[in-house]
Amino acid sequence: MILAGIVTYNPDIDRLRECIDAVLPQVDKVLVFDNASANIEQVLQIVGDYQEGVILRMNGVNAGVAAALSEIMEYALDNGYDWVLSMDQDSMLQSGIIDVYKRAIKRCPNAGMFTCLIKDRNFTDMKNESQRAAISAVPYCITAGALTNVKAYAETEGYDRSFFIDGVDFDICYSLREKGYRIYRVKRLGVLQEVGHGENRWLLWKRIVIYNENPDRVYYMARNKVKLFKKHKEYGLYTLLTKEAGHLFRICFYEKEKKEKIRNFFRGLIDGMRK
Repeated sequence: MILAGIVTYNPDIDRLRECIDAVLPQVDKVLVFDNASANIEQVLQIVGDYQEGVILRMNGVNAGVAAALSEIMEYALDNGYDWVLSMDQDSMLQSGIIDVYKRAIKRCPNAGMFTCLIKDRNFTDMKNESQRAAISAVPYCITAGALTNVKAYAETEGYDRSFFIDGVDFDICYSLREKGYRIYRVKRLGVLQEVGHGENRWLLWKRIVIYNENPDRVYYMARNKVKLFKKHKEYGLYTLLTKEAGHLFRICFYEKEKKEKIRNFFRGLIDGMRK
């Protein structure tokens, strides 16, 4: 049994409907978990249109992505689901990807999570365009389009609600691997999504990706990388320093709202070290 969980926060209603339409035929049920959206009445109307196939759970406050995913996994545990497909509110699941996952499950008995090839709408190409059905182990993956083993998840401490947003996906991947499970990627395009207002820029001959996150998110990105370093041995000092240095470089040389973002970046680093 597969439950799909979609976390919403002030979603674009048309995009949310497209997301549900793509997911619902491939899973047993869809759970929409709303984090105190201002347009909750429209979200309620959409969920009502699907009757029993889609259910809604609501938070009175925006408790963050990690809290919402925790609630979705708790629902799956309480209601006998074996796997949970996690989706962003603006992601588009591709037809047939769940069937690909099901075949992969049979081949990977130690799987804690599956992911797929993911294409950002902001960019025209992909790092790997192979559509072969090969399966490879990866160290971690993002939440959108990930299929999580409910039994394996129950052996971990779950999603860390203190992360709020950013790093939530890497944290649970590391936690699953620390329990002996593996993360696998199927080489099939499974999700279309849009991260921020991304664009390709160039540093000499090297292409770099700029996501233009809002200043508030910059804080969590910086803080949570430090939290990952403190929590997981695999996320070593070299990884922390290179990730943070790269993030600061992109802000300083390529992004707008530099002063506010730089301030939030260092505030996040300090809070990450303190807490």
